[in-house]
Amino acid sequence: MGVGENSAKSKEGSLPKEVISQLQSLASEWSDVTDSKALQVIPLKGVMTNEVYQIKWPSNTQEASRKVLVRVYGEGVSIFFDRTDEIKMFEFMSRQGQGPRLLGRFSNGRLEEFIHARLSQWLEDVEKYTLASHIFWGLWGMISAHVNEIDFDYKEYARQRLKCYWSRRDTLLGSSCRSPTENGGESLVYQAQPPKKTGILKTLKKVLSSGSKKG
Repeated sequence: MGVGENSAKSKEGSLPKEVISQLQSLASEWSDVTDSKALQVIPLKGVMTNEVYQIKWPSNTQEASRKVLVRVYGEGVSIFFDRTDEIKMFEFMSRQGQGPRLLGRFSNGRLEEFIHARLSQWLEDVEKYTLASHIFWGLWGMISAHVNEIDFDYKEYARQRLKCYWSRRDTLLGSSCRSPTENGGESLVYQAQPPKKTGILKTLKKVLSSGSKKG
């Protein structure tokens, strides 16, 4: 996860007013922040389902600035897990001193302690596990398209999840084996002379090929 190139020019207008108000209220309680309204909003890259921002204020201490993290929940992801349960778990872990402290909540997100030393690596590690999630739900979508009678476009859902997988795979894993999609992602096409495919990729290709023929 990294900071965008134009981060220094980012304005607080990129966040809802209720969040800006909470941030200013939070900063007003810190004696080392001279101006609670002089906050800088910096979008952070590399997050899959949420929008994440680093917020910082000029400080009158030896530290260059006071920082917090704003996490805005992504749209549609609540169908995969319960946000209420997630925030309860986060609050519990926070009280136990595990992970960043919870500094505040708003309608579709939360304010967290910014842990610079560990945050980037931790989020990078978490993102690697999202690849497995994309594979799982991609396979689930293709299989469900054949066995489930619910009126839902399972193939399109699978296509989107697998597209996310392939778009992030090389970046997160440093792999040189690419598998671009064509025809809207209904079938996977491997470039010439690819490395020998693993078991899961063989299964994936077989399911997708079967789905394309029957579709």
